[in-house]
Amino acid sequence: MATVNIVRLPGDYQLLAKNGGIVIDAYNDTSPRSATAGAVTIYGDLNVVGDTSFIASTNTNIVDNIMFLNSGETNSYVTLGVSGLAISRGNIVTTLNAATLLFNDTKYWSVDNITTATRGVWEFSVANETAAIRTDAIRVSSTRNELNLFGIENPTAKLTVKGTTDYELQMNDDDDIPNKKYVDDRFYVGQEFAQKLQVGNSFIEINDSDVSPPGAKYWTTDDRIIAALGTSTNVVFRLQGVEAEVQGLTITDTNITVNGGRLSQNIRISAANASTGTVEIASPLSLSYLPTPAGKNNFTNIYSTATLAGGGTGVFFINGSTQDELVSRRRAIIYGIIF
Repeated sequence: MATVNIVRLPGDYQLLAKNGGIVIDAYNDTSPRSATAGAVTIYGDLNVVGDTSFIASTNTNIVDNIMFLNSGETNSYVTLGVSGLAISRGNIVTTLNAATLLFNDTKYWSVDNITTATRGVWEFSVANETAAIRTDAIRVSSTRNELNLFGIENPTAKLTVKGTTDYELQMNDDDDIPNKKYVDDRFYVGQEFAQKLQVGNSFIEINDSDVSPPGAKYWTTDDRIIAALGTSTNVVFRLQGVEAEVQGLTITDTNITVNGGRLSQNIRISAANASTGTVEIASPLSLSYLPTPAGKNNFTNIYSTATLAGGGTGVFFINGSTQDELVSRRRAIIYGIIF
């Protein structure tokens, strides 16, 4: 059994070595010192007062679950502005080129002095699985209930899922966030349909009876496509069932009518050049029986009535205040002989 030497003192015990050093050696008395060293055990609190504490052990085990840095702070903040850990990356004197994990007393943590390829990477390993966070900014606003990933620190940044396999095929839930390829595939390939395209107050909207459930947005009993300019009430195009509406003209089957409330109730067809162009009609022109219209200056109205007059055609014209019937060929011959 090894001999144990005990020194008992009635009071405090001080070792003074002015301008020298004090060594406590628990190694075996061999030269060189072997690795089968003993241990120095201190019972009670240990206070080290000095400029630098240097520990050259290979492994350091600390039982405390929380370590306090910047102990002795007299203010309600970090007087020096930051506090944290610095890891030596060579022969350093300050933290300028150390890898640091620092708490900045303006309420954020920062990682600094890491090489460009790995700068800003926080890596966590759980059950041999590694996840990395690589970003210049990430924050949650308690006042606006929002997650701001980049902000002014990285104004040109973007979200990406680069490195995943077929991410766009995994979008199965209503709350999934799609990537660009998912959107491209759905709209360009045609697996999905945009039901409304809107810029400002102008829009094109598709309503369909197959939208589920009935009564939902874009659902309607009659399938339709509408387009409006400027406001929702200025409908310039509508296709619904067998009816179409274009700029106030309603086309139902083969009928074209002017909608009520339009600035003009007239339908006007004109060639690009009124002096040389013509309006060509490639089929017989039928005139419905109508009452006599009012005359219109600078225009000649041609109309038909059910009552034949002396011209024998039932086709009349009115030019300003002049009104008469067009004469048939037979009546013209008869009138020529008589008169």
